[in-house]
Amino acid sequence: MTCCERHALRFYRRTCVPVTLLTGEVTFRLSDIHTFPWNSHPRQEHFDQYRQRFASGTRALIGMDGDRVAFTAWVETRCLRIDELRWTWQLASPDAVVFDVITEEAYRGHGLYPDALRRLSGLLAEEGFRSLWIYAEENNAASLRGIEKAMFEYHGSIRSTTMLGVTWRKGRIEGVNA
Repeated sequence: MTCCERHALRFYRRTCVPVTLLTGEVTFRLSDIHTFPWNSHPRQEHFDQYRQRFASGTRALIGMDGDRVAFTAWVETRCLRIDELRWTWQLASPDAVVFDVITEEAYRGHGLYPDALRRLSGLLAEEGFRSLWIYAEENNAASLRGIEKAMFEYHGSIRSTTMLGVTWRKGRIEGVNA
């Protein structure tokens, strides 16, 4: 256990609307345990965690460049444990949150991240979702730029301090009952 841990997360929301994107050679799809690219995914050390996520109903957004995984993100529609805040977020229906987003190294710096987030918003709109949420640490400038390029709107921040196992949180997120 760490003696003292601090986090500051910024939360953003985007209305889910159908979109058409031409993202080059990378194609996106929502995956479940049966359609996840187990044989080609580069993060095999996390497969146990991925299986647990699928078992709870979480889905993955996968970006493929031919047979290579370029992008992975996780999508939750019910509740999400945010470990940094030591808080479980009960999502309002029909909202979703995207988390644990990874653009593989070879694909960084080419605008894939905001394109993927916009595409996810469109895929969720087709399923009847109203809003897509995302959050990032306030010092993660690259993620924050991508979130803003994807046209998410800032809705608030939460700061947390955990000391000797006790967590204090301060902040407000507009549109979230916390």
